[in-house]
Amino acid sequence: MNKRNLALLYIITPFILLGLIILWILAPSFRTTEKLYYIPQVGMYLKIIKPPLSRYGYALFNKDSIFSLSEKSDYIKVYKSETASFNIIINPNIENKLYFDDRFNFSVPHPVKYNICKINFRDTTFFEMHNVAGTRTCLLKHPYIAITVDGYLESVYTTNSYEEYLNKIEPMRK
Repeated sequence: MNKRNLALLYIITPFILLGLIILWILAPSFRTTEKLYYIPQVGMYLKIIKPPLSRYGYALFNKDSIFSLSEKSDYIKVYKSETASFNIIINPNIENKLYFDDRFNFSVPHPVKYNICKINFRDTTFFEMHNVAGTRTCLLKHPYIAITVDGYLESVYTTNSYEEYLNKIEPMRK
């Protein structure tokens, strides 16, 4: 190898290493993330899918744990935003009917097997207004169960009419 080729190799090598490091750092953002949750109160699975480089994510639900995003799936399409959160409200006594509220209109339902109805978060059919610590708060009525998906599909919580706090649900291990 002559001196010119050796000098060129020394100049190019740091740029190649820098490019590899940048790719290694950015690689996770190019993968679809999927999380599967089980909601025991209603015997339902919730799958959160966040495609890479997309403006939307998806919250899919099914009674079976094996399902994927397709036109035959029940899901709620969620616009990517830090404030994108919504509640899925279920009456465990009524099969295949879900209600959801989205205060900021970041979500669009895609019903197939489930009847999905959009409601107002202050709807008195599902909520009662109470003063909690000097603040007007909506509390869930009996027998409804609420599944809260918060922070652009980052966290999932449940609550029912007996609890004034949210229970964080961890994703199932694969």
